[in-house]
Amino acid sequence: MSAHNPRTGAILAEFSGHLAGPSISNESSENLAVSSFRPPDGATMLTAIDPDSGMLWEQVLEGDTTPASASDKAIYLRVGMGNVTITWSDGHQQQRGQERIPMPVLPNGTGLFPTGDPYEYVLASPQLDGLKAENR
Repeated sequence: MSAHNPRTGAILAEFSGHLAGPSISNESSENLAVSSFRPPDGATMLTAIDPDSGMLWEQVLEGDTTPASASDKAIYLRVGMGNVTITWSDGHQQQRGQERIPMPVLPNGTGLFPTGDPYEYVLASPQLDGLKAENR
């Protein structure tokens, strides 16, 4: 299995095994994070791909880790009862505990967060030009 540049057809990354869930993309840079299951050792891998330069990094995901969304700087993952962020640039992981993670993140940084109630969300905009962001 492999990922290709859609404009040139060049191979960006190759994966062993099969896809392990939905891929996550970052709308502003078009980076892609792909989860794959590697049969020989049963590991689930997360591979970050830049659409121009190819594979950024690859990491083994622990347990029931599931990629959920991404912003221009980080990938948000659900891990059991907690959350983790991984930076696009270097693959650095940071535990986030029970802190809510955004569902989608728009190119301008606006995020949609679940409140915990069915069909209810909070829209959070980034601070722009010194103005305070508003949550609605």
